[in-house]
Amino acid sequence: MVNQAPSNAVSRTHPHRRRQFVVQLIVAAVIFASGTVVGAGGIVIMVKQRVIRIDLQKRDAAAIAAKLKATYGLNQEQTGKVEGFIKNIMDARKLLRQEMDTKFALERTKLVNDMKTVLSAEQFSRWHRDFQDKVGQTHDRGGS
Repeated sequence: MVNQAPSNAVSRTHPHRRRQFVVQLIVAAVIFASGTVVGAGGIVIMVKQRVIRIDLQKRDAAAIAAKLKATYGLNQEQTGKVEGFIKNIMDARKLLRQEMDTKFALERTKLVNDMKTVLSAEQFSRWHRDFQDKVGQTHDRGGS
């Protein structure tokens, strides 16, 4: 004869196991909620930075002068002079960017010609394709 436990003893769960399961469930929910909040906050910060960056890039001298007028209480004469200063500096920066772009293009051409003398035709073809991809990525980010 085999001793068998009563059927009701098998179906019972221990109270400490149930509590442990509930605690684990609560901890998992807290971790999930915390991750969601942190992720949402990160996205808000990223979007805010991109919007601010885009806003600054679209400004012209007149818009900047108008903001300075409102902030510092400039009169019409001051606003006109400030707008002229800002326009001059923006034009100078644009010219510098164009000069640098030309210099970078010249340096890239030199590099390509130098690499062509060292690499085999197959190696150069692969390298040049990769190099063009890198140059494109740099321009996409707004660099030179």
